[in-house]
Formats: sequence, structure tokens, C-alpha cells
Amino acid sequence: MSDHPDARLAKLLDETVSGIHDKLGRQSAQPAVALTRQLFAKTLPEDLEDETVDNLIGLSAACWSFLRSREPEEVLVRAYNPDVEKDGWHSPHTVVEALNTDSPFLLDSTLAALNQLDLTIHLVLHPVVQVERNSAGRVTDISSNELGRADSSAESFIHVQVTRQLEAEALREIETALRRVYADVRSAVEDWQPMRSRIDAL
Repeated sequence: MSDHPDARLAKLLDETVSGIHDKLGRQSAQPAVALTRQLFAKTLPEDLEDETVDNLIGLSAACWSFLRSREPEEVLVRAYNPDVEKDGWHSPHTVVEALNTDSPFLLDSTLAALNQLDLTIHLVLHPVVQVERNSAGRVTDISSNELGRADSSAESFIHVQVTRQLEAEALREIETALRRVYADVRSAVEDWQPMRSRIDAL
């Protein structure tokens, strides 16, 4: 039936993808559309039941802008309150986003850190995208294939909506906490294999 929640979600996302294509034009549309599809690939109908197409277009475009430029191994983190005039979309929640080279423990560590700050989590989007970048760190393509091409790299994009924080200091505290967590995750992941090798040798 056309009013089935899955059908409504599919229609909403198709219209969002079409809007992204029209908004960004030919040069940026292909990777931005690929990002948009992966961004919402695992969402449930109830996650987006109150969203409009225009707002999802703005959300997707903001995510694309955040991901578009990144130096090798750079960690990008931001916490902000979306505003239509400034950001192209709105939310009743504070948005927390992070972009990392993909590795284990990133999402669990992010959610744990936000819980420790007593923030209620309302929505989680976590695509791992296969990204190709040029020498300046700008995205040239995002693969629709999970494995990507030989010259692509897996990047973890995390978008979490939490209890709205009105003070700038609270937003900075979130960003600081996550940067600290990601540094710890990186150290743990980098140390894990050498430790296993040493244990095997012993």
C-alpha cells in the first residue's frame, strides 16, 4: 500500500536525493547524492516521520559540506544548533558530527562520551563511506560500493542529534570530549596489533 511507512520513507528519500541533485548542480551532485543515500540507508520510518523534504535536503547538504574537505588522518568534529538561514536546515536538537578514518570502536565511544555528558540521544546516522580525495583533500567521488575503488579510503561519518544545548561553552565541551575520545581510540587501535604480536611471540 502507498501509505505504508516504508513506502513513505522511500518516497521522502527519493525526493531528498532529487533535491540534492538540483541544489548542488552537476559538479557536486554525484558524490553528494551517494553520501545522502548512505546517510539514510539504515534509518527507520519513525526516525524521519516528522521531517520534510526541504529540511532533509538542507541536512544532507550540510553533511556534504562538512565532509567535503579533509586532510589525511585529520579528525573533524563539530557540535552546533542548525539554523535555516545559516545552515540551510533546522532541528530542535543539537547536532554532533565527526569524521574520522574508519576504525573499530568509533561509534560506541562517541555514544558513551555523549552519555557521560548526560545528553539524551535522539537520532544516530553512521555511514562508513568510501571516499576518493584529491591532493588538496577535496572529495572527488564517493563510491556506492561498500568496498570502493583501490584509491578510495573508508571514512566514518557520525551524525548524532542530542538534547539541545543553548550555551556555546556546552558545545565546545562536547567537541573537546570527543576529540579526546578519538585520540584514545586511535592509540588503542594502533597499539592493539603490536600487543597481540608480542603476546603471540611470548
